[in-house]
Parts: sequence; structure tokens; C-alpha cells
Amino acid sequence: MAFELVYVSKVGNRSYWTKAHHFSKKDDDHYRWDSRAALVSAFDQLRQDYPTIFGQKKVDRFYIGQPGTTELEQLTTVTDSTANRTPVPAEVDVSPSWVSAKMAKKVKKDKKYYVVATRHEDSYHFLDTTLYENGGFVYPFNANVRRWKEEEKAVATAKTLTTNQRLWAKYPTFERQYLTVLDVRDGQVIWSTDEQQLDSIAVQVSQLSERLERLNQRLVSHFNDGERGTLTVTNQTADQPAFDLDTYNAVEFFRCLKYVLQCLVHRDQLNQFLGWYDGKIIQDQLHMVELTDLAAIDADKFVQYLQETRRIRREAKDLAVLVNTVADNMDVKNILNKLTGNMSLANHYQFRDHHAAEVLQNLILAVPRKETATTINAQTTRKV
Repeated sequence: MAFELVYVSKVGNRSYWTKAHHFSKKDDDHYRWDSRAALVSAFDQLRQDYPTIFGQKKVDRFYIGQPGTTELEQLTTVTDSTANRTPVPAEVDVSPSWVSAKMAKKVKKDKKYYVVATRHEDSYHFLDTTLYENGGFVYPFNANVRRWKEEEKAVATAKTLTTNQRLWAKYPTFERQYLTVLDVRDGQVIWSTDEQQLDSIAVQVSQLSERLERLNQRLVSHFNDGERGTLTVTNQTADQPAFDLDTYNAVEFFRCLKYVLQCLVHRDQLNQFLGWYDGKIIQDQLHMVELTDLAAIDADKFVQYLQETRRIRREAKDLAVLVNTVADNMDVKNILNKLTGNMSLANHYQFRDHHAAEVLQNLILAVPRKETATTINAQTTRKV
């Protein structure tokens, strides 16, 4: 007898765990266990091995099925009855102040030491995968917080969360650069976005900057009147639409667009810079005031330093508000792909019909014609 792991959606659609390690609605390639107990035993391990896949699914929607039948047995009912079969590991001390006595006992029992958290208003908020569809953050540390036995799996989940737009959209005041993985035993930071994402951010910035520069070089040549040929128009439309090309023109538009895209390309660095002021500089200033005898502080110099740092922070904050708002509603990569792939923004024009090309090329007096050419490199001078 064989058993299958089945997930049932809200609308009743069934998905089956496959040999390729993902869920599928197809009727073939299902992963099958020899016994119900083997499936139950493997379930928790699958959730730890594939946190992204299982993290978005509610536990109470998992079922055990058998090939050839439509009947399902809810997995949570089975797992509850087998929960105590594994011996409890030895206890371990728990020291961070944000871990309550009740939670300390729970951690000592299951030895799941690693959690994903983010800093907000001087407190840690912890990942709870049971919240919403994509999980959420809770405070304080409680039994719903997702914990891992393996450090690398917690880190893998945290890295996935850094690009989860739906999750961060629920927390507009949270900064994703504060995302960390903590060891519950001593509160130590095992992994942080600040440190681990700098390399990938630098690579992405470099790639986008390089593409933007290539596009810039092409359009500079395209906009240069000195590199254009001449095509004259003898008959203009009598009712020509009105448009002010002196006020609104492609050269100025691209200059502004290029500046905006450059800001968007460096968005992560800007947020890192602002986070550094909020999370480190300001905190250092407050701690100095808190821990130092006021009589020992040079008040004039301190106020001057405070004003300077706050003004720098305000400049960064204003720019970040604008950049992040535009970035959340603009796809930089898509814009670069569209503009780069649009051959109208290049000094190369191609006739669409071979016979028309022969006729028109014979009408061009100023441009030498190649014997078998079907294309011309000519640019128009505008008349408005």
C-alpha cells in the first residue's frame, strides 16, 4: 500500500508532492511512501528542507492520500498522535532578555535555536509563517515564531525574504536591511542583510550601470545632429497636430530619465546609507547622552555635530522617499530592455519593402547608394 502527500487549496484544488520535490496538479510522478508513518515522519523534514515551498502553505491543508481513491486523511490529525515518539534532547540554557521563561522551556525541549527577525523601533520582530499568505512579523517572541534546528536553513529563508515584495508591503515602516538570523541561546546575530547582501547589491548596481551607460552612448550619437544625413519633406500635412518640441524633446527627456534610473539603480545603497544613520549614528549619540555625565560633554560641539548628522540624514531620507516610491512603481530592468531593444533609437533605419526601397533610394540624390543595399543610414532634420 502506498501513501501520497496532498495539499488542498481554499477552492478545493489538489496538489501532490512529486519526485522532483515540488507540488503539482498532474496525475503522474507523485512521490509515494510505503507507510503512513513514513510519510508523517518525513513531513517535518520536508518543511525544513523546502521552507519557501512549505512556508506559504497552511499546515491544516495537508492530507494523506492513497493512489486510486479520492478519500483523504488530514495530516495534522496523524501528526498530533505521533508528536511524542521522538526522545526529547538535552536541555540548553537560554539567555536573551527577549526570551520568556515559558519560551525558554520550549526551546530547551525542541532545540530549535535559530529564528529570523528584523529590528524595528529598537526591538526585534520575529518571523511567524502562520500569518497571512506569505508570513509576517510578530512581537514579542512567542510560540508562533518559526524556529529552525539547522542554521543554514534559517539563513536560506532569510535570504528569500529579502526579495519577497508581498511580505514587505505589509510592513511599510520596516527596513529590510535590518533582517537578521539570531541564535536564541545567546541572542547572537548569525546572519544579517547588511553584511551578506553588499556583494550582490554591488554586482547588480554594476550591471545596471553598465547597461545604462551603453544606452547613453547610443542615444548621444542618435541625438547628435552632426552625425545625421538629410531627408527633406516636400508635402506637409495641412492640419499638422500641435506639439512644442522646443519645450518637450527627446534629448531632455532622456537626460532626466537617465538621472532617475541612476538613482533607482543605487536604491539599495541609499537605503543602506539611511539605515546606517538610523541604526548606528543616532543610537551612538543617544547612548553617549545616556551613559556620559552631562557635565563632561561639550554641549556646543555636540549640538553642532547632532545638527550636521541630522541634516545629512534628512537629505538621505527625502531622497529615499522619492526613490523608493518610484522604484516600487517602476521596473528599471524592463525599461532598459525596452529602450535597448527599440531600434528606432539608433542610427539605423530599414526599409520594410524591397521594391519600395529601390524606388526611394533612386530618389535620394545626396546619399551614395550601395549596389545591393536594402537599408540606408540617414537621419531626418525636424521641421515643426
